[in-house]
Amino acid sequence: MVKLSIIIPVYKVEKYIEKCLKSIFTQSVDCHNYEVIIVNDGTPDNSMNVINKYAEAYKNLKILNQLNQGLSIARNNGIKIATGRYVWCVDSDDWIDADSINVILEKLDDDYDMIAIGVNNVFEDSFNQSCIRFSRYSLENEEMSGKDFLFDNNRITPTQKYIYKLQFLRENKLEYFPGIFHEDIEYCMRALYLAKRMTIINKVCYYYLQRTSGAISASYGVKNFRDLSLVFNELSNFEENIDSQYLRYWKAEKSRLILMFMLGAMGKSALYKNNKKEFWIFFESVKPMICTNLWKGLLSKRFNIHNFIMCCLYYLSPQLLFKHISAKSVC
Repeated sequence: MVKLSIIIPVYKVEKYIEKCLKSIFTQSVDCHNYEVIIVNDGTPDNSMNVINKYAEAYKNLKILNQLNQGLSIARNNGIKIATGRYVWCVDSDDWIDADSINVILEKLDDDYDMIAIGVNNVFEDSFNQSCIRFSRYSLENEEMSGKDFLFDNNRITPTQKYIYKLQFLRENKLEYFPGIFHEDIEYCMRALYLAKRMTIINKVCYYYLQRTSGAISASYGVKNFRDLSLVFNELSNFEENIDSQYLRYWKAEKSRLILMFMLGAMGKSALYKNNKKEFWIFFESVKPMICTNLWKGLLSKRFNIHNFIMCCLYYLSPQLLFKHISAKSVC
């Protein structure tokens, strides 16, 4: 049986896809241990020409063609045809570290629901990198529940930092919400809450490209705010599944993530210039709920002074907080 299925949605990435595939197929791994599923999301460029060459050379590469339906549905459809015990969603403009597949395969026999890996953000315009770090609690524990990871001030997104057990996803009917930005927030929070056993690999296995143009994350607009509101509501609806002892932490984490993405949006000058009115309308609509939930989160036994300061600024002077953050993206 295949141990790992790597799902790669493809849309307008002819500039990047070869680096992604090369980083996978040049590793010293038995091809029977993993498969690569390319989901062609109706890409109109020459991305598939590159992919077809790899498909001829590597028999463990599969191609699923579909009409353009967006990233979420492409991932969902790729997971549906996966045959591996575990799945890993990789974006077509990113790449993985040398020998990372072997490192991941070593963990799969331990039957975790989720495995978190080290991720480096790589900024296309400057080639600078920043590492997404784990909390001290997570580093000190070989095994934990998803709740422990979720409520311990870890960086929750992107979804590419997790390897998921396929049976776990199917039993919990976990799918990416279609047609929205920031789907990672909604998906990762639910998955982590439901995961009974998880662990981390404290090694950078994945390089997450922060593109200056063309990528979804590079072009914030009014739809981002509407989708953030939708994500907020979806996570609120999920609260009927949350045990009472965890509810305040769930509400706090939900609010913190929404706030962090708002701050990241403010770091995009085009957003502030072109959509300032829409931003503040969205801000005012969620401010009471976010303030209330953030204060509740401060009761956590793993208190975080950074969150406390951010909460105070957000409540007392959001303009000052956004001005302070606008020079750098935090999402």
